[in-house]
Amino acid sequence: MKYSFSMWVFYVAVGWLTVETCRYHGVGPTAMGLSVSLVQDPASRKTAARLTLAGMVAGTALTNGLLWSLRLTGADSVLPVMAGSQAHTLQLTSLGSVLLTPFGAVVMEDLVVVGATTALLTAARRPPWVIYLLITVIEVALHGYYGLPAIGMAIYAVLRTMAYRRTRQLLVLIGIHAAWDLAGGLVALVSQYGMTRYQLLLDGLLLYAGALLVVMLVRAAKKRCNRPQQVTGSPADGFAIKESQRAQDDAPRSSSAAS
Repeated sequence: MKYSFSMWVFYVAVGWLTVETCRYHGVGPTAMGLSVSLVQDPASRKTAARLTLAGMVAGTALTNGLLWSLRLTGADSVLPVMAGSQAHTLQLTSLGSVLLTPFGAVVMEDLVVVGATTALLTAARRPPWVIYLLITVIEVALHGYYGLPAIGMAIYAVLRTMAYRRTRQLLVLIGIHAAWDLAGGLVALVSQYGMTRYQLLLDGLLLYAGALLVVMLVRAAKKRCNRPQQVTGSPADGFAIKESQRAQDDAPRSSSAAS
């Protein structure tokens, strides 16, 4: 797999087309969960984070457990099982590939598979079991490079779909998934290809700068959401208010003069 500029363009295009398709069918970005204001709800944010992390941990543990069990028992000689490590299979040989993999994963799995599929099928009044079944089948197929152990990703798909259906916190799912894949990719890159301390330092600085930029953008978006709107009116409205206040001020004077 060659990680190039065209791959970044491809994932950006897929994400944009997904959002526009959902918008065309009456499901806007806010309804999908692509809104910073939704993340400000602590209860739903914690629920989404808890279910998402549980799905990531359980799915990874079950998949890798099946993988090593089949290898240790020798069943990998007769059953389809991934040869080598995940990093080798996905060709995570550079920082660019490690950064692109989480980006592509959140676009395809979180935005397209979980977000758009759930939102559109819910709007079409499909029963929940259809949504869970379809997303589970797609998620297992996307991780088919594991071979038979990919069935362990079923619990990963179910819990993340449950988190999204309960909270609509799609940004939380995206953030946790990206951080999980990024951390795993960096660890695999270091352990498999023996990066030097200077490369690690440079990569760490780049990642820190990227994370700082994301935090600054999120804070700026929150400030815009919390900024009070100024009440504007026409000059005629201001003149009417002044005349009303003047009439109220003159009313006691006229009553006291009459007495």
